[in-house]
Amino acid sequence: MLRLLIKDITVEKLANPKQLRVHIRWQGGACTNLTVQLPPNMADRLRYPAAVVDRLRDLAHRLLDAEIADQFNREGLVSATGQPYTTKMIQWIRRAHRIPPPALQKPEELTVQQVAQYSGVATAWSTIGSTAA
Repeated sequence: MLRLLIKDITVEKLANPKQLRVHIRWQGGACTNLTVQLPPNMADRLRYPAAVVDRLRDLAHRLLDAEIADQFNREGLVSATGQPYTTKMIQWIRRAHRIPPPALQKPEELTVQQVAQYSGVATAWSTIGSTAA
């Protein structure tokens, strides 16, 4: 029945990549122009907003991944898929955006370099090889 009313339809791609313009020419000669918003592609739907990434980058200086997930969940934030945040999600975002983990060190802990210096041993293979020669 709709075919009897419509003479033709023309679809035009706009400069905005997420929009189309639809021109409907009716049998009586009238024209209707509609702008249609296209749905985002899968990558855009699953991408985390910049605000979430920036917040994670800020919290990553002092909190572990599990603590960041707990913080996001307490604030009522949900992931790109609508789920509560998990440690694995935070690790994935951190890895995808090259956000380094916090440098949390307890007072009683020593770094590898500190242990090596205290013990008087080398920390790199190249240093070990060069001292034996």
